[in-house]
Amino acid sequence: MLTFIGRAAARRALASAAPSRLALGSSAAVHVRRGFSGSAWARAASAATAKRAGAAKTKTAKPKAKAAKTSATKAKKKAPAKKEKPVLKKKKVVKKKAVKKPKKKTPPTPEQKEKAQVRELKRMALLKGPKMLPANPWAIYVSQNLPAGDEQLGEKIKKVHADYEALSASEKERMNATAQANQVTNQQTRQAWIESFPYEVVYMANLARRQLARKLNKGRLYLIHDERQPKRASGPYGLFIKSRYRGLSDSGSTQDIFRTMATEWKALSDADKKPFQDMAAAEARKATEQFKEARVAGKAYWQAQKAPAGRMSESASSP
Repeated sequence: MLTFIGRAAARRALASAAPSRLALGSSAAVHVRRGFSGSAWARAASAATAKRAGAAKTKTAKPKAKAAKTSATKAKKKAPAKKEKPVLKKKKVVKKKAVKKPKKKTPPTPEQKEKAQVRELKRMALLKGPKMLPANPWAIYVSQNLPAGDEQLGEKIKKVHADYEALSASEKERMNATAQANQVTNQQTRQAWIESFPYEVVYMANLARRQLARKLNKGRLYLIHDERQPKRASGPYGLFIKSRYRGLSDSGSTQDIFRTMATEWKALSDADKKPFQDMAAAEARKATEQFKEARVAGKAYWQAQKAPAGRMSESASSP
């Protein structure tokens, strides 16, 4: 109880003495006060501020270190890369295509060979001649009066023949004159057609016609008449006939003339026959050479026409 009362009295005493202390403190502050910057409190405050600023600087400087580290890393990364050794590509192995073996052709049969040879001979024979005009009165009348229609040809010919027989003599004479004129025209046309071919082609055509007549069993043989063809050589007796015929042509009939010349030839000695025999041998050599040249030139012609002449049999190619 007393303690409590004592404490309260002390508080009151302190409260009454406070103003005088404050007054003394204020007067002392006017004369004795240090500059704000020199006080301990100020130094402490400035030290604290400096410490905070230093800490801030330290904190802000750390990222720069990272940046430097990053740039260093980048510099390391930008270091020149090692050149890689070129890898040689393996060459592709091209596989060669297998060469197909040609199929073996089946050899032609003898019948096929025969047909092929006949076709070749017909091509060489020049069987298709120029177009001719009707060369007799009957042919002229048929060409002008054969009726058209679906009637059989035999029936048409019968009717035309009946009409032809009923013609007057003057009409038949007129047709006969036309036929003769056509014959002359046909000769000119045929001669122009023959001369349109080289002489060696006509020579080969006649050889082909001879061989076709034998192969096809033709009874008649039609050859192309061409004055350019090489002539067969005459024998000794033929040359004697030529030399004597002109002198005996007016002495009688042809039969008598040949009988007389045959008698004279038999009466000649070997020495008298010798000149004719020599002439015949020379002509034979010349004719053989001409026939050979014609065959060679004729085959060359057909080869140039892309229709090579087949091998002619020895019998057909002989003059």
